[in-house]
Amino acid sequence: MAGWNTPPPKRIIAYNPWLTWISLAVTLVIALGLLSLLWSKMVAATPEQVQPTHSLEQAGAILSTLAPSPTATLTPTLAAATPVATPRNAADFGSLIRFCGRVPYPKWEYDADLLDLPADPGPSVQASFTGGRVTYRPTCTYDPGNRPQVVVLHFTGGNTLEGAVAALRKIGGPSIHYVIDRDGRVVQMLPESLAAYHITCQADACLSNRSIGIELVNLGRVDPQVFTGPVYEDPLRAFNYPYWEEYPPAQRQALEILVRDISARWGIPLDSRHVLGHYQVNAKSDPGPALNLFWERPGDGLLALFGEASP
Repeated sequence: MAGWNTPPPKRIIAYNPWLTWISLAVTLVIALGLLSLLWSKMVAATPEQVQPTHSLEQAGAILSTLAPSPTATLTPTLAAATPVATPRNAADFGSLIRFCGRVPYPKWEYDADLLDLPADPGPSVQASFTGGRVTYRPTCTYDPGNRPQVVVLHFTGGNTLEGAVAALRKIGGPSIHYVIDRDGRVVQMLPESLAAYHITCQADACLSNRSIGIELVNLGRVDPQVFTGPVYEDPLRAFNYPYWEEYPPAQRQALEILVRDISARWGIPLDSRHVLGHYQVNAKSDPGPALNLFWERPGDGLLALFGEASP
């Protein structure tokens, strides 16, 4: 029985330094091969592929084009990304949505003015405005999914462009797509693809998400004994009042150019059923009798901005 407690004899393995060196050499060769393959991919990368300077959105878009389909055969090199056509202003539309998700906070208007938002009117149209461009002053009061079918015109009822912009930026208040100053300067406050709160919905219809709103800096009714600017005296006494602030030629010209451009881009007919005054939609008086869109102005015969289209 004593033999069961005897430990087995130890096996002695001779140490061979050559085997160790050979193993290290093989490991080194494999590592160098992998590094060489990685370097060749980096050198062959195209500008469309993900770079350290790309944003997360750009990287996601690029990687989605590089991802192989389930039936695709994998290759050792990355395929070049194919540019994908995107709607105009798509990226900036997203930046406004993300920004407005953090609003309100103190002085958010200053940060909003730093957003890089191109105007909907093209460069040639902008060149015809005072200053040669459209200024963006974004608001965060809107609804998504505007499908413009009409243009609705308003007067601000106030005396300054800055006052109108400030009022139209108040969270939960009214909003607008464009404001045109007396000297023809044009300010855009929302992309045309977003709906603005510039009209009140009726019981049977709502044009808020089917319209583009334009405000004209104009006081509307004025007292000629106090107001020192140009006045239009309406012989027909529309809205039971005769005296209205005049719309200067530069402002009328900018309005005409902007409305014609909107009409061309959205296919909106230039007639009195599709280019409306606010008073035609709600119980209001703007833009007043001084702005003659489709008729010769009573009293002084000023020609209409737009000729009435044939039905």
